[in-house]
Amino acid sequence: MRLFFLVMGMVLSSPAVASQPSLAIVAPPSLQPLLSTVAREVMPEHPDITFLMFAEGSTANPDLAVKAMSMKNGFEPEKDTILFPFAIESIAIIAEPSCPLRNVSLSLLSAIFSGKIMNWRELGADNAPIEVYTREPGNSNRSLLSGTFSFSAPFAEHAHVVTSDAAMKSSVATHRHAIGYLPATQVSNAVIALSINDIPCDPQHVLGGQYPLSRKLVIVAPQKPSLLAEAFINSLYTEEGDALLRKMGYIPLPKENTAA
Repeated sequence: MRLFFLVMGMVLSSPAVASQPSLAIVAPPSLQPLLSTVAREVMPEHPDITFLMFAEGSTANPDLAVKAMSMKNGFEPEKDTILFPFAIESIAIIAEPSCPLRNVSLSLLSAIFSGKIMNWRELGADNAPIEVYTREPGNSNRSLLSGTFSFSAPFAEHAHVVTSDAAMKSSVATHRHAIGYLPATQVSNAVIALSINDIPCDPQHVLGGQYPLSRKLVIVAPQKPSLLAEAFINSLYTEEGDALLRKMGYIPLPKENTAA
């Protein structure tokens, strides 16, 4: 399978790409790794497809678009399009199990991750520096967190950057004064997940839309998608697609659609 990425409409591949069957998808950069993995692992029956990934805002005329929407206040489909919600992305704010903090407000979280609050004493805990852990720029969870807080500067300068969920969990689990975040599906007994605004990070509150650090991922398709586009959409709802979404930290959704 051939997979190529486009940024702002510029093809990063050879001229031969145009002669291959192709599927063009517009998506935020933070979600493109998910889509490219689906293309590689869930559609082996289409080995000759060229997948073209465009960044949002490009002038491309895509076959499909992928958007992240609020759990409560989504967006209406444009004329002659259909929305296919396929997953929920939810992140848990995690700390080392002995941390006395069990609940935190969104405003305090914003102050912690932006570096305005730097000592646990300001939160009624030990007199110790807060060790902030974050993911690398471009990571989907980091995008969700910074988008929720609307940071003017992404994260505190002193934040430790890790490049995997395993590294995040291990780092926070072994540092008493650490705080970080993980996909909600990756939380284990090694860490604790903090409630936010008194709302726990559990399936009931995530799926119900009450937990604030969650968003729904949606495919926007024309009412009559191409056969390749339809095959890609359907692949997300297979057992293989379900397993892959869970493996990558997302909560799969059953197939349903909303037409304009």
